[in-house]
Parts: sequence; structure tokens; C-alpha cells
Amino acid sequence: MIPNFITSFLLIGIGFSQGYTLGETISSEHQSVLLPVCANGNGFISLRDYNGDLNEGNYSITLISTFASWCTTCLEEVPLLSQIYDSQMENGLKVIALGREWDYPYSCEEWAGLGATYPLINDDSLMIWSWFGFGYIPQNIILDHTMTVRYSAIGFNQTEISDIVDLLLSELPIASNEPKLNLPASYKISSVYPNPFNPTASINIKLKQLTNVNLIIRNISGKIIDTKLYNNLTIGENTLIWKSNNTSSGIYFFQIKTPNWTHIKKGVLLK
Repeated sequence: MIPNFITSFLLIGIGFSQGYTLGETISSEHQSVLLPVCANGNGFISLRDYNGDLNEGNYSITLISTFASWCTTCLEEVPLLSQIYDSQMENGLKVIALGREWDYPYSCEEWAGLGATYPLINDDSLMIWSWFGFGYIPQNIILDHTMTVRYSAIGFNQTEISDIVDLLLSELPIASNEPKLNLPASYKISSVYPNPFNPTASINIKLKQLTNVNLIIRNISGKIIDTKLYNNLTIGENTLIWKSNNTSSGIYFFQIKTPNWTHIKKGVLLK
């Protein structure tokens, strides 16, 4: 499970309530609650709508953002959240923002006019935000395609959230069992081999242009445990290698990043 990154210096308390924690799955009852859309959509939506197992395998992940209309820090998040949503919506990302205490000073429609491109929910009476327990705003929660809480943090860290979104989108079930990714035709990446591995894992990458490649190793919680930068990899076949050393057995994610794209492969260390 991805750890709960909680920023110590933030922000505004609204009271505390116990809620879903990391690794817990949203109940069927809560998935079925109708959420009233007050901007960027009509009628009602529910988390059930985003559960791929209930929607003919239309898998997605869901980013939930909580805010109040008077929260200036929440307002700063709007264009950044819209950027993530707009860039990943076609790959399976859903975003809903739970707003409350409207008209102090912004109405729901006015908040959307400030740059929010995702559905806004009127959460004044439902208090769905309290399901996630902290009572601080802004708070961002990410649910995987099984409606399990995989990330929950007070505040907004764009890099952190983008990395978690990339990771969870790569886990979405698809017919080929490969990550859903539009990889440029000039690049070809093999799976991790051997798999399982012990102690060394390799990934072949075929390039048609000179580029820098950053290999980032994450554990099952999403924590970065190692990185390796390959400068100016040559055109043609290259091999990325990771030696696990004293790392314990488990599932690991190999994030391969260049200035133009990123790709994630999964491997199992078995000692």
C-alpha cells in the first residue's frame, strides 16, 4: 500500500472524525451514495460509477479533493489539480472535488470559473469529507480501481500526487495485462527479467535517440528506495540493472523516466 504522506505544517482544522485509512476499501453503502454535482456536470454521481468491477471492466482510479470556498490554500490547488486531471483523464483518472461552506466568498459555479475542470460536489450536507478522517483542508485521497484507499494526505504535493497517479494507472487491469501507456514508437522496453529475480533485475530498453534515463525503484508502498541515473544512453539496445543488495523480498515497481515520457514495470524479489 502507498503510505500516508501527511504534511506537518498544514493547514486548517475543521474538527476530527475517524474515517477510512490506507488499505481500507470503501463500503458498498458509501459507494452508492449519490453525490450532487454543482458544477462541471449535471445531476448526481457516485463512487460506484467509478468501480470497474461494476461497470463492465471500465477501470479507473479516483482522486478526491476536499476544500471550502474560503480556503486560499485550496484555491491555489485548483489549476494544479486541473493540470493532472486534464493530462490523465483519457488514461483512466477520475477527479471529484468535495466543496463546502459555499459563498464565503465563492459559489460552486464561481469556483469552477477559477479553473476547475473536474466535477465539483456540494458536500455541505453529506459531509463525505469526514469519511477520510482528518478534518483538515485541503486533503487529497486517491482510490485505486477496487475502491481501496491508496493515498491520503493533507495539503497538495503535485509531484507526489502525479507519481502516485502514474503508478496506480499502470496497475489498471486491461486485456493485455500491460500498463495503459502511450509509449512513443521510437522506444521499446522489455519486462523485468528474470521475474521473480534475486538479487539482480534487468530491463532492456531500445532507443532511437540519445537521452538521459532515470531508473527509480519503489516498494509496494510507493516509497522510493533507490535511484540510478543513466546519462546519454546511446541509440540502440541498453540495459538498466538494479541490484537489490539487502532489500527484503516483495513486489517492486521500476519507474523509467526520460525528459519526454515515463513508464512503469513490476518485478518480484524472491529470496
